[in-house]
Amino acid sequence: MDNSGTWATLLKKSSTEKSIPLKKILVLGDRLAGMDLFIQALVAQTVPSPQSSQPNELLSFAYFTHKDEDLDSIATFEIYSLVYHANYMDLLSIPLNSLSLKDTLVIIYLDWSNPTSFLSRLNIWLSTLQSYMETNCDHELLNELKNSVEMYWRNYQENPLVNVSGTDPSIGKVPVNLENAIPLGDGVLKRNVGLPIVIVAAKSDQIIKLENEFQEEQFDFIQQALRSVALSYGASLFYISLLRPETITSLKSYLIQRLLCSEESGKEIDSSINLFHAKPQVIERDLILVPTGWDSLAKIKLVKPTFPCEAYAGLKMLEDIKSSDNNTTTGVLSYLVSDYESVIPPPISNNAKLNPLTLSEDEQEFLERQASLLKTIESTMDNSIQNPDSRSYNIDTSTKITPPIKPATFNQPSNQNTEDASAKIARLLEKSTSVLEKYQNSTQLSEKTTKRILERTNMNENQTNNSSAEPAADNEMLNNFFQSLLVNKKVTSPPSGRKNESK
Repeated sequence: MDNSGTWATLLKKSSTEKSIPLKKILVLGDRLAGMDLFIQALVAQTVPSPQSSQPNELLSFAYFTHKDEDLDSIATFEIYSLVYHANYMDLLSIPLNSLSLKDTLVIIYLDWSNPTSFLSRLNIWLSTLQSYMETNCDHELLNELKNSVEMYWRNYQENPLVNVSGTDPSIGKVPVNLENAIPLGDGVLKRNVGLPIVIVAAKSDQIIKLENEFQEEQFDFIQQALRSVALSYGASLFYISLLRPETITSLKSYLIQRLLCSEESGKEIDSSINLFHAKPQVIERDLILVPTGWDSLAKIKLVKPTFPCEAYAGLKMLEDIKSSDNNTTTGVLSYLVSDYESVIPPPISNNAKLNPLTLSEDEQEFLERQASLLKTIESTMDNSIQNPDSRSYNIDTSTKITPPIKPATFNQPSNQNTEDASAKIARLLEKSTSVLEKYQNSTQLSEKTTKRILERTNMNENQTNNSSAEPAADNEMLNNFFQSLLVNKKVTSPPSGRKNESK
């Protein structure tokens, strides 16, 4: 059977089929900020459970495929998530390579659990991106990327009905020479780095808890600060929460539109896609949504006219910060960090956070270490039993096992020792004298009994010989007293025969 016709048909069909473009999304954030749950929600379009959260690796990878109504794949989106570590910023070269920069979008992930860190994290990541782009991109490519970001801003139209195969006529023709175009508004793209940027303030449900600590003016300050910084980079701003899945859906639709609605993508894809239709929202404080191209300094000032929008947008310096020499922060937003943190202090609820997860020690290593420790303690105890007066415990001080307890000793003040010893000796002398007189008169006191009393007296003397000089003199007197009694007894004891005669 001749299969040449079948193979020819397959080859012809594959040559005419459209290729599926590949887009990249780079998520930049902090460890244990919930970034992994956010990526799971983007990929699966379902709300993941908090139990599925795991500590982020330095660089992780996920992907999802966008399909049309006929379930045909339109594009594949790779998601790289990078956790900040100053020593490993070279990992940016993996997702941000020169061949795919035109198809890459960056998300800066912020956590509403700690709004005080918003500007400092933006300062770190935006400074890192700017430095990387200026170092690793040639001048021609960098200008092309910056022009692409500016073109998207100029072409913005609220709820555009755009088909990927071409640009909607209502938007107008994009000017080829941007130098002759109408100037952008004040502060717009003042810090253009050549990459589409989306600032995501996650866990916006925490705002309800923060209402007990922050005032309304502070929430407005946070919104205006984020919007002003986003304006200067041509970025968009989204407040999201896993407890409100519609915020995740809106963000995902925006990401797809932002990456697919470009001139290069339009040549490859001729199918319609579900575009982003959500309206900008700046009224509800936990649902802020500002797409790229919509905002301006005038709109930002409507929230609170006294806010220094020009300073946060990079048009001028803050006078009180410019004259200060105490600012040690580095970065493109370094002069704003101290001003922001002075208005937005750390939430009190942060002090009640649980300790971060720690990995347990390997079981075999733990048992080996405990076995060697027990042997050391056993040998030490054996030495202490054999030499009770020279006990020493050479045990690692880092362990929590304590050595055997030494016999208790009571060191009382010297004055008290002197008084107690004197009183005891006086009572002992009085009692001993009366007992000896009684038994000496009856001639019943034996030499053995006298020696026993003498030994007890010497014992008391040993216990109190270090107290003072007076008890020592009393002991010596008592000793001489008993010695004289023994001598007298031997001399005056009557013979046994004479005693019988008297009876």
